[in-house]
Amino acid sequence: MLFQKKIKKIKKTYLQKKSGFTLVETLIAMLLFTLVVVMISGVFMTFLKNYATTRNIQRSTESAQFAMNLMAKTIRTSQVSPQTDPAAAGQSFIQLYDFSQGQCLVYLYNNVSNNIQVRYSNTASPVSIANCDFNSLKPAQDITSPAVNVAGFFTIIPSVSSTLGVVRIVLSANKAGQTTPPLLMQTSVSLRNFGEL
Repeated sequence: MLFQKKIKKIKKTYLQKKSGFTLVETLIAMLLFTLVVVMISGVFMTFLKNYATTRNIQRSTESAQFAMNLMAKTIRTSQVSPQTDPAAAGQSFIQLYDFSQGQCLVYLYNNVSNNIQVRYSNTASPVSIANCDFNSLKPAQDITSPAVNVAGFFTIIPSVSSTLGVVRIVLSANKAGQTTPPLLMQTSVSLRNFGEL
């Protein structure tokens, strides 16, 4: 009996000292928790948006850079066609005979699909640029991604006697539908007269 009285006394004092959260304290805690979650989710959404924008710029850059490097490599081992008008600054195509591949080809900017394309010759090894028939080339193949809008032009300074010419390639690229300003890229390629060696 004495033992039961002690247990009741302990329970009574324990229950009196034990206090829970009030409704107001619970609501304040929930409000603070909600504010912290909203702030963290806002920062996370901003991070995701910036990541997507950066990734789009990177893809656009990679596509344009691939096209530019491919064209520069080919131009270094090629002779520019005399049919390509050197006086026309900013033209949208360049006609070449590539000595390394033994082919005639044309690089062109397609302003309808907003990409850079290449057309190769049908004939095997025309041996010189004089034998190139630029009117009967294979259908154009895209060398830039269709998800990227690329604009570009070529400026050609022809070789004169012992002075080698230069081809300047200028491209601007951005992801299709992107509102950010396009990325501008430019390179210059020295012409080499491989056919005259």
